[in-house]
Amino acid sequence: SMRRGSQRDFTQGSIPRHIIMFSLPLFAGNLLQMLYNVVDSVWVGQVIGKHALGAVSVSQPLIFALISLVIGLTMATTTLVGQYRGAGKEELVQRTIGTSLILLAALGTLVGVLGIILRYPLLRLIATPEEIIHDAAAYLGVFMGGILALFLYNTLGAILRGLGDATTPLIALALATVLNIVLDGVFILGLGPLPPMGVPGVAIATVIAQGASSVWLVRWILKKTDLLRLSRDYWRIDWTLAGRIFRIGLPAGLQQAVVSFGMVTVTALINSFGPDVVAAFGAAQRLDQAAFLPSMSMGLAVTSVVAQNLGAGKLDRVASAVRWCAALGVAITGMVTLVAI
Repeated sequence: SMRRGSQRDFTQGSIPRHIIMFSLPLFAGNLLQMLYNVVDSVWVGQVIGKHALGAVSVSQPLIFALISLVIGLTMATTTLVGQYRGAGKEELVQRTIGTSLILLAALGTLVGVLGIILRYPLLRLIATPEEIIHDAAAYLGVFMGGILALFLYNTLGAILRGLGDATTPLIALALATVLNIVLDGVFILGLGPLPPMGVPGVAIATVIAQGASSVWLVRWILKKTDLLRLSRDYWRIDWTLAGRIFRIGLPAGLQQAVVSFGMVTVTALINSFGPDVVAAFGAAQRLDQAAFLPSMSMGLAVTSVVAQNLGAGKLDRVASAVRWCAALGVAITGMVTLVAI
């Protein structure tokens, strides 16, 4: 069968069509995220003030640096789930899911605790202006306190992408975005008995929204698929699989970490110019991120397509996917450049 519910079988059918159709929901998700970032900047910058926008912007590269390794591991999850699904090894699909979720819960807890304990030293390390450091630390503290929700959402999304389903994670993301925008308003302005909370309120809104969308995803997976079992033997770490996840995920994660280290270095430089420049750079950076979205979506799509075909041993389809990805990537990058100019 080509599909199981909303799960696509990439080992059959037209490769360019798979790549394009699969990257559309991923792109839509990235677009949503960007839209949310813009709305968020407007809320924070206009309602609380430009120092607040600076405080949130300064925290972003640190957050990215702290979670970059985990992003790499979720990519490994997509790859392994896709390969085992392609090979028809359903028991390994199940075991990979169990192992990934346990690993990421443990890492999420660790990163969260480290982020909370080290938030001031980290912010000082990147020369955060004194005017905004307390706000930035408050934002970072709340965000890191709720980091498990973000990891859960990312891991479940990675699992579904490996199975060829990009639509369900998109719905969860849409849910999080809408909730986040509404809660931003509630916590920033204060509503009824709630006092206006300023910058920490922005982080609380994000954490609640991510938590809600993760819960929705878990419920959807439990109801609509047989992927999550509540049996005891399902919930233990399979160390051979854990080894594979790290072997695939660490290089990807380190690559992300190097990029984020670069961002942190640039941020430290920008911070030395004071809060105004920080806020301006934060705004410009969000536009910059927009230019990367199409190629990022394409990259994620091709990961899933290649993984399933590798698992099925269809190497000619793997080669074709790589060629198509390169061609489509060049075309899209050209278009983005033209629009930007």
